[in-house]
Amino acid sequence: MRKMSISKMSKATTAQDMNASDGQHLRLLELLADYDSTLEQLQKGFQDGYIQLSRSNYYNKDSLRGNYGKDYWDETYVGQLEAAVDESSSKLVIDIVKRNPQEDQVADVTKEEDNTLIQRKKGTKKETEKGQSPKPVQNYDPILMFGGVLSVPSSLRQSQTSFRGCIPLMVQLINYKNEILTLSKKLAEQK
Repeated sequence: MRKMSISKMSKATTAQDMNASDGQHLRLLELLADYDSTLEQLQKGFQDGYIQLSRSNYYNKDSLRGNYGKDYWDETYVGQLEAAVDESSSKLVIDIVKRNPQEDQVADVTKEEDNTLIQRKKGTKKETEKGQSPKPVQNYDPILMFGGVLSVPSSLRQSQTSFRGCIPLMVQLINYKNEILTLSKKLAEQK
């Protein structure tokens, strides 16, 4: 009787281990399915964005500057979003947050102060730097690089909307990939 109860106990622990392993395998399959469907959504978003961009370029073909491209870009634009990486939990989580323009301003002001100190030591002064103060950074819409508020074609605005919709999908894909990799490592270690 004692042998029978020990074998039942070992079968029970083996069954529990199998249930935990099966749960992890099922979670891995769910993550792979979610990753695949999110990737399809991302491809559709990029496709729609590029189609709308080609439409706006077609309608803009007779302008002096030609297609919407690098010649329109404002090189001083730093962006409105940034990726925040959270490593506090056991898994790596990435999120997109709005950039605080005030932090960038403070960094620029300290660089300017350092430059003026160096120039004082050298004995040179610039006339233009005397009356300048840092300008407040506004919520700048990057589509304004391509013309005024009213002169931007609707197809270009639709292109921007499609590409903006892809940003959360990219974040989701990265988070899915990180979770898939950690789960794969756990399953490989269990073997």
